[in-house]
Amino acid sequence: MKTTFKISFVILSVFLLYSCKKDKGTLPVVSTSEVTEITLSTAICGGTMTADPYSIVSKGICWSTEQNPTIADNKTVDNSLTSSFSDWMTGLSATTTYYVRAFATSSAGTGYGNQIKFTTLIDYSGQTGTVSDVDGNTYPTIGIGGQIWMAKNLATTKFQDGTAIPLVTGNTTWASLSTAAYCYYNNSLDNKTNYGGLYNFYTIDPSINGNKNVCPTGWHVPTDMEFITLFMYLGQGQAGQKLKESGTSHWLSSNTGTNQSGFSALPGGVRYDGNGMFDQIGYDCLFWSSTSSGVNTVNLQISDNAANVNYTSNNKVFGFSIRCLKN
Repeated sequence: MKTTFKISFVILSVFLLYSCKKDKGTLPVVSTSEVTEITLSTAICGGTMTADPYSIVSKGICWSTEQNPTIADNKTVDNSLTSSFSDWMTGLSATTTYYVRAFATSSAGTGYGNQIKFTTLIDYSGQTGTVSDVDGNTYPTIGIGGQIWMAKNLATTKFQDGTAIPLVTGNTTWASLSTAAYCYYNNSLDNKTNYGGLYNFYTIDPSINGNKNVCPTGWHVPTDMEFITLFMYLGQGQAGQKLKESGTSHWLSSNTGTNQSGFSALPGGVRYDGNGMFDQIGYDCLFWSSTSSGVNTVNLQISDNAANVNYTSNNKVFGFSIRCLKN
């Protein structure tokens, strides 16, 4: 009788153990994506999981300066019902190596993805210098966060390889362009000194210009994300104010600029696409990004009376200013 009871107890224990394991299942399988948009204090990372999103209690990324970070370290949580996810890591220190893993937690526990190692950028803030283009124009440079920018608008008449960029003065001709061109505001050389040139987007479009670079060697026209990195460092609500030259030597009396960044943005105005006419000098500066959006492209607008910056999407025939960013 005792023997039978003992055997039954063992069988019951094994059954209960098996049932518990079966109910809990296995840990979620997760993979970590590459780290992108690295700055001196932020970066983006994410992951993908194979588990049913409805079975997941939480998912996200976790990071640390030590290897194999866990959810006990820094983390973000994604509550969407999707298999793929990503988020910003914030509050990072400059020039520091971090380790990040994606994670997903179910009733069975937390599964981690592969570990990714990355290093935040150097803080170049306040560092100054100069750079010259192929024309011999020399530009002051300024470090802002993890980036180094020209502190003056591009004024070159040639691509980096020495090929001439066509100068187009006629309004009708400008408005009908589908190839690279530049001009000076009101076709006046006097405006070159302060405001540089106005270029259409075809001048920086590699599919149109033969894969040429309009910036000096080691520099490039920034992408929209590189502009966003700049604004995040300065603070989106005050970025325009910190980027603009102070005073009213070039801006109107409503200028709110402090030039805290040293970027020294000037209101060089625009040349329109529809009629080739000039406008907005003293009021606005608009910079091309290299990010194309179909027939239009993304550009940055800073106005005299605004503390922030605006993104617009305009036809590639427009004439806007260019600020180059160091590679």
